[in-house]
Amino acid sequence: VDVAENLRIALSSLRSNRMRTVLTTVGIGIGVATLLAIVGIIQGLNASFETQLATLGTKSVHVSKYPWIMMGDWWKYRNRQDLTLEHVEKVRELVPLATAVVPAVNQRAEVTADGGQALSSVTITGTADGYLEVAGNSLVDGRFLTMADDSTAQRVAVIGDDVAKGLFPGINPIGRVVRINGLSHRVVGTLERQGKLLDQSRDLVVLIPYRTFRGLFGQRRSLSIG
Repeated sequence: VDVAENLRIALSSLRSNRMRTVLTTVGIGIGVATLLAIVGIIQGLNASFETQLATLGTKSVHVSKYPWIMMGDWWKYRNRQDLTLEHVEKVRELVPLATAVVPAVNQRAEVTADGGQALSSVTITGTADGYLEVAGNSLVDGRFLTMADDSTAQRVAVIGDDVAKGLFPGINPIGRVVRINGLSHRVVGTLERQGKLLDQSRDLVVLIPYRTFRGLFGQRRSLSIG
């Protein structure tokens, strides 16, 4: 095969079809650029998702009746047995090396302050001492919920950053009052900013003792264990 002759023929063909050559080259360039952009976007999304999941606590395990992302037959999950405080105690008994084992149950509600400020669709979480270790969060100011708060169903609250800024702009919320379902709860702590998980704010949250939560929203609901 005469390589030189083949090369000459190819160059002659390119010169005689310049427009097609230019368009083909441009098309190839666009295709490669698009592929590289897609790969970059996917890698960025994966990194963002891993970072968000890491905020849950890299050494934590969460057990719940329902999956976090609901797929398939809802009735299959609904018919599962509810998780209760008895299950929490059993996990503590069977996993003595666990740093913390805590219940958690959620309900969205409106939260208001004395100044008339109000926030809707705030996640109210009923939980107990040890939640911060499981959730991978920490306090900015004040204290967290204690065993005594839970056992006596105290109306105290630890609030997320969005709640603190929305209800108490420019002032320290510690010692002030928020109202949930019309009942007053004294703010005893504020949480470090967490950002979003699956496009849901983790800072629009109020944490209250588990037994206080049951008094507000009822006892017939399944909890999760962390």
